[in-house]
Amino acid sequence: MKRVVKKVIEKKETSSSKNTSLSQYMPLIVKIIFASGLLFVTYLAFFQLGKSPMENWDEAWYADVTRNMMQTKQFFVMYWNEAMWLDKPPLYMWLSAMVASIIGLSEFSVRVPSAISGIIIVMLVAWFSYKNYGLVPAFLAFITLALNNVFVWRMRSGNIDILSALLILLVFLVQLSKTKYKYILLGLLFALIYLARAQLVFLPIGIFILHELLFERTGMIKRYKQYLLMIAVAVLPPAIWLYGGSLVSGPSFVNYFIYESDHGVATVSLSQFNFDYFLYTYYSLQRRFTFVLIIGVLFALWYIKDPKAFLMLLYGGALLIQLSFTERTNNWYLIPAMPFWSLLIAYGTYHVVKIFRNNLILKVAILLVTSLLAYRTLTINILPILDTSANEKQTESSKVLHTLTEEGETIVRLDHLYPTTVYYTERKILSSPDNVDGTTELFISRKDVSVKVRDKSIKWLVGKNSDTDAVKKSVPEVQFKERKVNDEETILEVQ
Repeated sequence: MKRVVKKVIEKKETSSSKNTSLSQYMPLIVKIIFASGLLFVTYLAFFQLGKSPMENWDEAWYADVTRNMMQTKQFFVMYWNEAMWLDKPPLYMWLSAMVASIIGLSEFSVRVPSAISGIIIVMLVAWFSYKNYGLVPAFLAFITLALNNVFVWRMRSGNIDILSALLILLVFLVQLSKTKYKYILLGLLFALIYLARAQLVFLPIGIFILHELLFERTGMIKRYKQYLLMIAVAVLPPAIWLYGGSLVSGPSFVNYFIYESDHGVATVSLSQFNFDYFLYTYYSLQRRFTFVLIIGVLFALWYIKDPKAFLMLLYGGALLIQLSFTERTNNWYLIPAMPFWSLLIAYGTYHVVKIFRNNLILKVAILLVTSLLAYRTLTINILPILDTSANEKQTESSKVLHTLTEEGETIVRLDHLYPTTVYYTERKILSSPDNVDGTTELFISRKDVSVKVRDKSIKWLVGKNSDTDAVKKSVPEVQFKERKVNDEETILEVQ
């Protein structure tokens, strides 16, 4: 009997020593895994980042705004195409101007803030999932975000979406933190969100208020000083910017960014409901991971009294629901919600594994299936994004025009895709699609083009071959010097 007991004890000690040995190496294994993940997402973000020309619209807009900002040193009111530009707040342009002041203005420098923001988002989502739910759920969170084709596309593009998503994710993390600077940090993040995307700030503010009322109501009265400080920090930077802009451009500057800058996204109506954004969600997760998101949502609803589950549901679902009742249908509007979809996927995976008592075979099966799907997604959906080259023909003709024209001359672009031409020509561009009836500061009708070509007040035109041919036929008495830059674009010079 004593021998049997001794053998059992020795076996337990051997098993215990093996587990202890493995646990000693786990921190190193985790570090290696996360370092590999960081290298992978950095590759996705930066591989040939500056190779392709600026895209219509956002990139070319922001690039020209950044250039004007650097040239004029005007950081409150932005200018594009030689006119005041009120479309977006200035935070992204401030950041791209900072990068450009160090490495020079280029396609790469304009995209760097978005690329860095995307890397930080992916790694924060993976780390939060690991710390709260374990390594296997963190792997799914990483894969479903790092290989989300819409997310990767915008991460590699100079635009405000990824930056806005990072700021909102930071709000979520700060809300759950115990730092004594919690409310100051929240105020600063709300200010930055407004300076990045204006009225989008009301989404995290609304979720913050609900979270405080439901989970932090004890002691709310005692925290009134912290709330007041948070409000002051949130309001002051945007107020300074709005005041500075109004001094330059008048009250219309403030009115636009308070009441009109949402472009109709904040206006919801039952009559406008559609399923487009649900389909965007389905396809951005490559269909293959959508069912895991649904599992995560169901578990989050079941455990909604958990502050983490509550916040992930709201941040992941509120924007999706709101957008479904608006007139705008752009899939990139969903990007601020995408990190929370991956967090919900991690949450669902965690609970499924937990139901089966952390069965090792199940974990291995999940990892193998996810790895296989990830490989297919990478090769089919993601790698083509890294090698796209849009607007090469238009960029080529625009660079030729830059050398042919003189500063102060106006060029007519014979379609509506003209921001890329604005950036590469560094000239004033009037857009003339064939469906424009009247002439404004930025658009000119084809009828007026014909008039101005005849009186030679317009000298330069550029566009697709079919459009330039149409203009030549409309004014047969006018002589043009024609330059076919490539097989798509033609430059016309009035003689």
